Amino acid sequence: MISIDSTVIFIFPVKPDAPEPPQPDRITRDSVTLSWRPPRSDGGSKIKGYIIQKKGKGDDDWSDVNGTPVPVNVFKVSYTYYLLNVTVCKLVHIGFWSV
Repeated sequence: MISIDSTVIFIFPVKPDAPEPPQPDRITRDSVTLSWRPPRSDGGSKIKGYIIQKKGKGDDDWSDVNGTPVPVNVFKVSYTYYLLNVTVCKLVHIGFWSV
């Protein structure tokens, strides 16, 4: 009789921490260039990029500014009047929002 002992370990990725709130680096009449620091913890897997959201004056909901995750922590946004927010995007999870 053959006996096989095996151990199965499941690793569940954890949501990453939120990135630092975005800071304006360059402000022009119709755009702002934002930068932010990455999250302190990546939740155990590589960060794929960042999603930037906007919320117009009087709006109830946030909407995405970029269609695909931005791989760097700098982004130029054309605007009128918006609140801006950033989160981390990984292959498994979307992280916590910066605001």
